[in-house]
Amino acid sequence: MMLKKYFLPLVAALLCLSCSDKTYDDLAGADEIKGVAVIYDDLSGTTTSTPGKNLKIYLRNADDAAGFLYSTTANEQGRFVFGGIDRAKAYEVYASVDTGAVKYFGILRFAASNHAATGDSLKLSPSQTAQNGILLKVQDEQEIPIPGVTAWVFNNPFLFASDTSAGKIFDIPVNNYGIGYRLNLAPGMYYLRVKTRIGMLSLTGETSVSVPSNGIIDTTITLRNVPLARNGIEATITDTYGTLINGATVYAYRSQLLFERDTVSYTNSLFTMTSNAMGMASAYIIEPGTYYLRAIKVINTDTLKKTAVVLVGANSPSQVPMILQ
Repeated sequence: MMLKKYFLPLVAALLCLSCSDKTYDDLAGADEIKGVAVIYDDLSGTTTSTPGKNLKIYLRNADDAAGFLYSTTANEQGRFVFGGIDRAKAYEVYASVDTGAVKYFGILRFAASNHAATGDSLKLSPSQTAQNGILLKVQDEQEIPIPGVTAWVFNNPFLFASDTSAGKIFDIPVNNYGIGYRLNLAPGMYYLRVKTRIGMLSLTGETSVSVPSNGIIDTTITLRNVPLARNGIEATITDTYGTLINGATVYAYRSQLLFERDTVSYTNSLFTMTSNAMGMASAYIIEPGTYYLRAIKVINTDTLKKTAVVLVGANSPSQVPMILQ
C-alpha cells in the first residue's frame, strides 16, 4: 500500500513531462550568449551611457516574438550570459527599464552559428513605443544651439495666438545644448513659443507639433530677431543681487483700485506673464495705457514681491525692471 502511494504520483509526473510543449526550448545546446547591457540616454543633446546594473535580461528565439525562453539578471557591470544555446538557432536578447522619468528598451540579435560575438552591447535607448512626448531643440538662424531658454507650451491655439504666456499648460526648459523634452503627454496638437533677449536683440520663435499616442517627436524652434513694431510690456525680473529670476509670475491690471485690493488671490488681474530663464516676462499687442504690475516669486518659505507702474505706448514695448525683495 505504501509503494502504491508513492508510485502513482511518480507515474503521473512522468506522463506530464512526456506531454509537455515540444516547442519550448530547454536550452540544452552547447553554446553561450554573452553581452553587456548599457543604458544610452540621447535625449539631452549628448549621449551618456550607464551600465545596466542588475537589469532583467530576456532571451527568445529570433522567429518568436510572442514570449521568452529564459531570463537572467545582469551583474553590477551590466554583463549577462545565457548557456545551453543551440548553435543552429538565431536568438534575440532584450531588456527594458523605467527610471520614472524615461522608459528605455533595447534588443540585440544573435545570428545562428554566430553566438560567439560576445563584444556586442545590448543598448537600451528611450523607447518609441512605450511612451510619447516632445524633444525640442532651440537654435538661432545659423543653427547654433541657444541654451538656457524656456519654451511655453499651449494646447489651445487661441490662447497661443495672444502672444503672451497666459494660458500655457507647461514649460519646456532647454539645457546647455539647447535641448529640452517633455514625455508622457496626452495625444494631440501642441503649440510652442520661445521669447528671450540676447544683448540688444529681442529673439522669438515658435512651432507646433502633433504628438501621437506612441513616439517621441523631434521639433525645432529657430529664434529670430523681432522688429519692435508692436507694443507691449517687457519686465526684467531680478533679485536684490541682480540675479535673473526664472518662473516669477507678473500680474497686470488696468484698474488701480483692483490692483490695490487684489493682494491675496490675485484673481482680478487682466492677464499674467511668467519670466523665462533670462528673467523676462512679456506681453505684446495690448491696449495702450497705464498698467499696474505685481511680480511674485515663491522660493522655499519666502515670497518675493515687487510692484511697478508702466505706461504702454502704441508702437513699441515698454521695458520695466522689477527687483524682487
